[in-house]
Amino acid sequence: MSLTRDQVLEVLSDTEDVTSDLVTCGDLKFGTSSGPSDDFDILLTSGGKESKLTEEAYLRSCKMVGLPEAYVRRTPVDLVESHLNYWYAGEKAGEQVKLIKKNDSVIALTRPSIDVISNVRLLEEVEKALGDREGLVYDRVNNDIRLTHFSITGPSASTPRTGDVVRAGLTVQNSLVGEHPIEVGVYLYRLVCSNGAISAQNLFKWSRRHDQEDFMGWFASASQNAVNSFNHEFDHLQKLSEIPMRGYMSDVLSSFFDEYSIPVSLREDLMSSIIAEGKADSLYDIWNAVTYVASHSKKLVDNPMGVRRLMKVAGDMLVNKAVCSECHSLIKGVANEQN
Repeated sequence: MSLTRDQVLEVLSDTEDVTSDLVTCGDLKFGTSSGPSDDFDILLTSGGKESKLTEEAYLRSCKMVGLPEAYVRRTPVDLVESHLNYWYAGEKAGEQVKLIKKNDSVIALTRPSIDVISNVRLLEEVEKALGDREGLVYDRVNNDIRLTHFSITGPSASTPRTGDVVRAGLTVQNSLVGEHPIEVGVYLYRLVCSNGAISAQNLFKWSRRHDQEDFMGWFASASQNAVNSFNHEFDHLQKLSEIPMRGYMSDVLSSFFDEYSIPVSLREDLMSSIIAEGKADSLYDIWNAVTYVASHSKKLVDNPMGVRRLMKVAGDMLVNKAVCSECHSLIKGVANEQN
């Protein structure tokens, strides 16, 4: 189901209008709030100023000194507080950490090298690359301090089969705390079932080690390069539908599951999707099943990285897979070549 631009902006707003401060770990002091709290009861004092820690910031402050999340969630806050003060005032005392704040609360702690990059700026740059905003469709959005991703399609479209329209657009990945790389690439969206796939060939990644480069210049260029590759992606999609699979679907599926290490629970969903479609004549039908499960499986509702991984599997199929004419296994090769 598509979203409005305002709905996307509302989701992204949680990580906008933030500030960041570079501080020395030895200057930090963790404590608990003395009164009742509707949110969380860990406080952080830095430079004589006391700020409230969100739960995510609390968990990240623990992670940065090696305290596992499972342990932290089971342990009383006052005990964890003593752990934090011991490590931040001890072994990490001379190190620096970046505090990210919003509305006077600390929402994240990160490495000093992590720059805060506005997701709304990325959204606007993607819209610019895609052209006329009136023709854009906002497919999906996820946003928290660990992972942000959203996908938008434009008017460019292809019809690999009669009545089966696939639109092209761009997908973006970001992470406020640098937990995942920044990505922008081609996103394919099948209208009939609202399915999505992420290109393997035209997916551009930003290395945070490139701190001397112009990030927004890179992002604008990468977005435009992705848009320029739409027809190339459509060609691969069409060729995928020309690789026959009738009569040996089980062999191809078995090979597919092994090649991409598909979890058993998702294999069941993929099989159900193929059965629901009523046919499996070509690799395009497996591609459709993969994109459907990635976009709609209830098992992935709380796993946005799992969604992106499966969408990338679909993208990889477009350029890196063919079917062996003898053993019917998936093999490396351009999608229109059958060996």
